[in-house]
Amino acid sequence: MALTARALCHRAAGAFALARADYDRLVERAPERWSLWHDRGTVRQQAGDHAGAVADYDRAVELAKGADLVTALIGRALCRRAADELA
Repeated sequence: MALTARALCHRAAGAFALARADYDRLVERAPERWSLWHDRGTVRQQAGDHAGAVADYDRAVELAKGADLVTALIGRALCRRAADELA
């Protein structure tokens, strides 16, 4: 729980490398949690790593169920759109 809170604080502060490192550890500990993949994807997207973000969103889509699946699909779609606009 503390690591998740720290990752969120780093992300809110714009310290994306630190947030990414925390999410890497969280994903290693609980790879079945779709929300961790989604949140790491968000951090990667904010840091400009759109390809990595889409890969994380893809995994979130694979794991998510129900309404969570909608959230994962929206995150992936928005990331792809942002990447297309930058291309």
